[in-house]
Amino acid sequence: MFPKIANQILVVDEALQSINVIRQHQSIDLIKFFKFLSFFSKERSIVAGMVVFLLLITLSLASIVAWTSWQEHEKERSLAEATTSNLARALAQHASDSIQSTDNIVVSLINSVERTNKDRAPLRDLNPFLSQFVAELPILQAISILDEQGNTLASSEAALSKNINFNDREYFQHHKNTDDRKPYIGPAIHSKTTGELILTVSRRLNNPSGNFAGVVIAALRLDYFQYFYAELNIGHSGVIFVANDEGILLVRYPFVESALGSSIANGKVFDAYRNKGPVASVMVQSMIDQKNRLYSYHHLETYPLLIAVGIGQEELFSPWREKTFRLIVICGFLLILLSLFGTYLIRQINKRQTSESELQRAKLELESLNAELEKLASEDSLTGLCNRRKFDTTLKQEYVRAIRNRTSLALIMIDVDKFKQYNDIYGHPAGDDCLARIGTALKKMPSRSADLIARYGGEELIILLPETDIHGAENIAERARTIIESLAIPHSGNQPGVVTISAGVAALKPVLADPNPIGFLRAADEALYSAKAQGRNCVSR
Repeated sequence: MFPKIANQILVVDEALQSINVIRQHQSIDLIKFFKFLSFFSKERSIVAGMVVFLLLITLSLASIVAWTSWQEHEKERSLAEATTSNLARALAQHASDSIQSTDNIVVSLINSVERTNKDRAPLRDLNPFLSQFVAELPILQAISILDEQGNTLASSEAALSKNINFNDREYFQHHKNTDDRKPYIGPAIHSKTTGELILTVSRRLNNPSGNFAGVVIAALRLDYFQYFYAELNIGHSGVIFVANDEGILLVRYPFVESALGSSIANGKVFDAYRNKGPVASVMVQSMIDQKNRLYSYHHLETYPLLIAVGIGQEELFSPWREKTFRLIVICGFLLILLSLFGTYLIRQINKRQTSESELQRAKLELESLNAELEKLASEDSLTGLCNRRKFDTTLKQEYVRAIRNRTSLALIMIDVDKFKQYNDIYGHPAGDDCLARIGTALKKMPSRSADLIARYGGEELIILLPETDIHGAENIAERARTIIESLAIPHSGNQPGVVTISAGVAALKPVLADPNPIGFLRAADEALYSAKAQGRNCVSR
């Protein structure tokens, strides 16, 4: 229901950034901390300083937890408001379109009857046409034309309604007592012919003198809306309802038959509608089941209907509560560790001077070793380019960044043409030298700091281009092809007589619905095969 994947990606990215900052500045912070403690010459002063320091840390952590928790709470609410508001807007459009399609039929029937049937004779010839309308529109249960007494002139259910009078129906009395020719959407009722629950869309029929002459009514299947709403994921305690402008409940999902026809005009959703206008979101308690929900409502522009979507408060903020609880537990654990560390630090403060130089030397050696290991782990020893492991890691990072920033990401898959024949003719040492020269040439190409060139495997190379569209990638691929060809490395097994490359180009704007770049790699690989199929030494997409 909610895009939790996007929240998890952002949290991981922020955590990684925080870890890097801590690693870069931890030595500076430790030195400043030791200098702070060195001002105390007596043990009591040191203990007092540590207590003050721990209190400040505790207050800082508590403030950070409170602020972070509040921000996450507001973020969850804002995201839920956007989701429910969009859903309410979509459902309002769906309801408007559904009612409009039936109302158009009602209007056309009124125009036809008032124009051609001035003596109000039975309209049995219309029965087959009315039945056809019902068969073609799944939302329709029946269409009927009633005279001024409530008897049936024509109906898609002619056989069932032949001897049934509809004078007692609310919609009939409404049109009989009101000169208004606007459509009337009645509350949910049981059909007199089939017993089904229906909604009614009706209009007044006049005689040539302008007096009441009957009603044209379209009966809508209530289960049509129920089935449609059941396909939507609104959580275990979510609700969707449709009410008219008088606050009469017409449709509710989950279905509660006893609630249909009841008034919710005094409810807080309608209070918000009267005070805030036709579109808004509010956190209120339901009049039906007394559950607190975040409601987003949308009033139809063409019909007197209000549609609302509600998400249960407990369910809405459950992830936020779990996250906040974990954050409090972690911070509490950190405070305990910090207290233990402070106690230990007081006992060891006198040994700081002698150990500080050793710690600094060990730190420098460790940083040097880490840098060397990082270089070995990310560089291809033969070509000097990044290796497959470095490429895979960078691709995932750039793919996530492209999703977040909604920017284009491009790949260039490169293969040395007929490299196996090259090894067979000149030997594997020469093949290694050839790959090394190609890698050196590609590294010298003008590029941005974010671009990455890697050895993908064997004679396959790959270029990752953030914030680059397909045209930019094609230009870079063509430049790389030209540069390699201009090296003029002899290759008698290749038609041009020198070593050449084929390149496949792919670019896309990743979306959250497809967070895996496998398809992206496949597209570049297929473009490479296309380049080979075109005769090699070319660029294809």
